[in-house]
Amino acid sequence: MPHPPHALPLITLRGTPFEIGNTFGRQARERIAQHLANQIRVMAAVRPNDPQWWRREVGAHLRPYQELAPHFVEEMHGVARGANMGFEEIALLNVRDELVQTPAAEACTSFGCHGSATLDGRAVLGQTKDTPPPSQDLYVVTAMYQQGRPDLLQMPYAGEMGVFGLSSSGMSAFGNSLYVRGGGKGTVPWSLFRRLTLESSSIDDVIRLIDRHGLATPGNLTIGDGTGRVVAVESTDHGIGVVEAQDGILVHANHIDSPGLRAGETYNEPERGASQRRQTRLRDLLEAERGRLTAPLAMRCLMDHTNFPRSICRHASFAGDLQTTAALVVEPAHGALHVIRGQPCRGWTATYSL
Repeated sequence: MPHPPHALPLITLRGTPFEIGNTFGRQARERIAQHLANQIRVMAAVRPNDPQWWRREVGAHLRPYQELAPHFVEEMHGVARGANMGFEEIALLNVRDELVQTPAAEACTSFGCHGSATLDGRAVLGQTKDTPPPSQDLYVVTAMYQQGRPDLLQMPYAGEMGVFGLSSSGMSAFGNSLYVRGGGKGTVPWSLFRRLTLESSSIDDVIRLIDRHGLATPGNLTIGDGTGRVVAVESTDHGIGVVEAQDGILVHANHIDSPGLRAGETYNEPERGASQRRQTRLRDLLEAERGRLTAPLAMRCLMDHTNFPRSICRHASFAGDLQTTAALVVEPAHGALHVIRGQPCRGWTATYSL
């Protein structure tokens, strides 16, 4: 489907879980194949003498999906059929964080603002995606209309079913890599956690889910709900931390904010210092707009170049360096997702709605 270079293709998904997945697989087949090829190379690099090892192990990570979200598993079967691929290949795309516990090298910055800080009194959340440059060729936007569950508007890598975005229940979720020595302390994988968060009705429900099952993967998820509350859930090998917004504004980069969890952090300089500067800078920018903050102003904040090139809008300083490959802002109450593909300073915002 032709689209401007700063925008992403929109894929509308309806029906049963299998039908949703099948449509996704058919319409995003080329991007899914590219994403799969990248991940197969990653897996081969982990065990060069046994490059197909992941085919034997991917199924062992599916039990929590089958127990807590069997519709997610049916969607993966549908994607496999639509993309003309094996089920284990689509499962790889969705459980890759658990197969390789070392966090992907990413430097994203997420935020959430309660309605008390915005012009229309409604929450605004979002993030930058700072990843290797090829990532921007793998993103799509999916509008998923489910039967008996909240509708979802997300920006996934093609073939993935549990990522960042918003839901018709008022929930939204964005995230950041955290750098720790081991895995999480629990059973819920990261992509499943993101999906269950979007399908929840409140942050309290999400916290109850964590209390029951724990999280299997390190990382941070910045979450907003229909009341305007915003928290950051930090999952580490030392446990879980919940960081509340300060005066209605929360910003999270890639370092750990919960004091009791910092002992396990392995985030090295200069990236850790850059993470702290990004977090402080974005909070200052959002605070300066308190009471008049809108989605366009929030997107403008994500274009900031203070501390360039490791700025909020990040630019590569050498071949293969991380750069901002997308910027997202959501208005959950309006069902609106605003995205710029690539560095936000170089593109135009495209808006997608439920």
